[in-house]
Amino acid sequence: MHQIITLHEGAARMTSKDRPAETGLWQIARIGSRDRVVANAGRMAARHETAVADVARGVPRVAVRIVGEEHRPKGVVPGEIIVHRKDRAAAEKLLGDALVRVEEPACDLPVVKLVTEIHQDRVDDALRRLSHAGVAANPNHVLPFAMRGKAGIAPGMASIGVRPADDTTGAGVRVVVIDTGIDAHASEREDGWLDDIEVTWENTDPLNIINEEQGEKAADGPPYLDDAAGHGSFVAGIIRQVAPACEVVMMRALDSDGVGSEEALACAILAAGRMKPRPAVINLSLGQESIGGRPPVAIAAALESLDDDIIVVAAAGNTPDDEPTWPAGFRRVVAVAGLTGDGRPASWSKYGDWVDCAAVAEELVSTFVGGVENPARDSDGVPDTWSGKNPAAVWIGTSFAAPRIAGLIAAGVSGGMTPRDAYAALLQDAPHEPGYGHLITG
Repeated sequence: MHQIITLHEGAARMTSKDRPAETGLWQIARIGSRDRVVANAGRMAARHETAVADVARGVPRVAVRIVGEEHRPKGVVPGEIIVHRKDRAAAEKLLGDALVRVEEPACDLPVVKLVTEIHQDRVDDALRRLSHAGVAANPNHVLPFAMRGKAGIAPGMASIGVRPADDTTGAGVRVVVIDTGIDAHASEREDGWLDDIEVTWENTDPLNIINEEQGEKAADGPPYLDDAAGHGSFVAGIIRQVAPACEVVMMRALDSDGVGSEEALACAILAAGRMKPRPAVINLSLGQESIGGRPPVAIAAALESLDDDIIVVAAAGNTPDDEPTWPAGFRRVVAVAGLTGDGRPASWSKYGDWVDCAAVAEELVSTFVGGVENPARDSDGVPDTWSGKNPAAVWIGTSFAAPRIAGLIAAGVSGGMTPRDAYAALLQDAPHEPGYGHLITG
């Protein structure tokens, strides 16, 4: 939902000490705080000062600069403005001497990147000039959904059991997850939840490569897990818990801090839509607000390329306000807000007339990865450790409400419905709450 894509701000894993009755107060403090968003944005920029050609890991890491209002920071790739190809000439003329060069995107999207010398403080002025001239434009936003506090539960505290071998829910249905990637050891799990998910060098979650470079590790131990390590594996596990027999295809557009560019996300959406067989659902547990609230040009172009019958599901975000995040804010996308465990709208969730539905987003247990939590990202500074064959975690956030909806749609499709009919069936008898859409508690 960002132009530079990251995981929604504020999503948090929880420890045993965070799970008693006061959980609601804890989540508001950790997830809904704008001060925390500001702090997280600063951390994201500090850890992404320069671009890294991470080809061996599948996704190049982008440089990040923070722009925008003090309490509503936005991440962008410095100097890059994206416009539709048809507007290239007009944009070049308006930018004049500030334009350094024009670059093609990494895929065949009908957009171009204008690399400029405009200072980040003046980007919004340039965008307004382009807008007044009828040119839709935006920075190459960075998605920062991983901007959250991270904690965890000790191994064995929560169990998701074993994937039922005789449950055919979701059979024959493909769900594409665009995220941080999949654990390289997914097939070694004994619980079966991540079985049959193809693992390649392109879609593997590197888990701790950024902390390795930053030197953030325990004495005589491995590097701590990066800020969004395991996010994609957790999302895949939620989908499989709802539709155990569905085919999950993992694509990686975010690094292990949960950071990626609008361009990378748009190219992944484009590629997902061209798969054969085509997916019924594309899950995007990511997003970002945009400068000026402008819909991101590259993501818009990617969504327009999709077959009408492919459902795109995206997380709405974890700050309690109605400013749209992207891609959830597009009408083409099912925007999913968060509910408490007992089915009430979560006080920390995004809301607004652009939100379509809401699903449970608190204390969800799913598949995780092995490693040690960074004490700088833990709620009490004491790192949690995941080990063994079946690591699991508890996490909070609309990142995890979205895959519940994706799984439910997959379940409907396996029962003989089209994806759109399956989604409509979900809404049919669900209560409606203004700002949160239909409340899906199943």
